Amino acid sequence: MHPDHSTLRRLAARYMELASLPVMAERKRLWTKLNKLESERPMVWVFEIPWNEMNVDDELTLVCQDEFCRNIELGLRKEIYQWEHMLGDLIVEPVILVEPVLQNTGFGLSEDVDVVRTDPTSSVVSRHFHVQIQDEADIEKIKMPVITLDREAEEVLRSYPWPGNIRELSNVLERVLSSLEGSTIRVSDLPFYLYRSRKIAFKLTAVSIREVQSRAEKEAILHTLRLARYNKSKAAAMLGIHRTHLYKKIKKYGITRPSYDDLQE
Repeated sequence: MHPDHSTLRRLAARYMELASLPVMAERKRLWTKLNKLESERPMVWVFEIPWNEMNVDDELTLVCQDEFCRNIELGLRKEIYQWEHMLGDLIVEPVILVEPVLQNTGFGLSEDVDVVRTDPTSSVVSRHFHVQIQDEADIEKIKMPVITLDREAEEVLRSYPWPGNIRELSNVLERVLSSLEGSTIRVSDLPFYLYRSRKIAFKLTAVSIREVQSRAEKEAILHTLRLARYNKSKAAAMLGIHRTHLYKKIKKYGITRPSYDDLQE
């Protein structure tokens, strides 16, 4: 096993031990009561911490080499450190957040900023942002991000029956985008179960991710309507959406009545 993985596994195991403690449920209850203005006692939340001054016994010293792993390691070490030394009413959630890796053609503009540091070890900095939209003409600098979709990947998305309805489609696209390297979605980026039985080969085509989602969503709705024998109430239930929302989708995608006029509404 890679040393970075071993480090993260060890820290994650300790983190989840803390998250599993019975006291977490009680603290969640107390915070909920406080948020409802029904406080049972004062709650203590320690959140302004000068982390650059806290690493006395190397408890916050990072050992991972990969930058992505180091970011995860830092978050785990901070949570564990706070639990051990400045508890308050901290809640350790049984979830480890990992930043998504989103890559695309961008919005046409990127941050133009001057940064001034008074302490090189501190994350607190002063920023001066340069205005990039000076007049109406500058609005043209703003572009919608475009994802290049491999034709083969598009065919996989269109042909899959989506038994888990629109939610499954949304989850798949979210996972793909969160781990996409570059700006092209290829079959290899999709979950294996979507294409394991297919043998296809097409050229690349460039479309926006909204187009991809719309096409796949339409296919999912059509497939579900067929399964429900075009009973829209049943189809809406299978899709996990309100019937009114399904009507709007049917209108949006031009799914006309003649296709199922002779079947049960």
